Amino acid sequence: MSETEESGTKVHYVCQTYSAKTTARGQQGNLQIDKQLQIFYTS
Repeated sequence: MSETEESGTKVHYVCQTYSAKTTARGQQGNLQIDKQLQIFYTS
C-alpha cells in the first residue's frame, strides 16, 4: 500500500457570532454560537 503526499496550502477559516442567553431570573447566562461560517481553501 502506498501513501500519497499532498502538496500545496490548505486554509480553513471559521467565523462565528455568539448570542448571550439569559436565565429565567434575568441573570447572565451562557454564550451560544448564533451563526457559523466555514471556508475551506486549497491551492
